[in-house]
Amino acid sequence: MTVEVAKFDSLEWTPPKLPPDLPDDLREQGLKVKRRGLANGHGGFHASYVIMPPGQVTVPHSHDHSELIIIQDGSMSFDDGDAVVELGANDAATIAKGHVYGFTVGSDGVSFLLIRGGAAVSNLAAAPG
Repeated sequence: MTVEVAKFDSLEWTPPKLPPDLPDDLREQGLKVKRRGLANGHGGFHASYVIMPPGQVTVPHSHDHSELIIIQDGSMSFDDGDAVVELGANDAATIAKGHVYGFTVGSDGVSFLLIRGGAAVSNLAAAPG
């Protein structure tokens, strides 16, 4: 087994991978998100540090891999499909693959660690609007 080290300050900020059929308004919103990839499959992990601006809305969607989100700073109103829960610094949410969820970023923005077991593909739950 080997070790792979990611030095945060040497990693590039990149936009998230967006579905090719994403409507223009959602694509514009998605391009406001910044990520630094921490792990890209090494040891079975895909992990990123993510920053999102205040008020950004992530429409209901799902992924083909389970996820763990750990809030570092800021907040979000996390909608798991059954209830809306306010998440702040050091709170976490685990999301099973295929489960539909969305969230709205709080007034101070949000930064979080995103950890997955694979390079997930996003699927919109329904056409927005």
